Amino acid sequence: MAVAVEHASKAYLASIAPVLLASERQPSVDDLLVLSGNEDKTKEGRAGLKTIGGEGAILRAAKLLGPEYKAPAKLKELRESRNGITHMGWASP
Repeated sequence: MAVAVEHASKAYLASIAPVLLASERQPSVDDLLVLSGNEDKTKEGRAGLKTIGGEGAILRAAKLLGPEYKAPAKLKELRESRNGITHMGWASP
């Protein structure tokens, strides 16, 4: 479910403008070129693309939805559970 929420948030951002998928950290020029439809001007194209993380996508989408949007209370817990499960393999031998 958490992955679905992340993907829905990213789909919403892309429907407005694909550059909204740029990383919340400083995106590279290549990332911005790919997301703006200028992939041909990059060396790696989509292969090297780094986009916004799940939490950032949800927060960015909520901001665009406006102050009347109220995120479900359990959304943060759902996201944290997903992250814990996803990264569990890295934390243990």
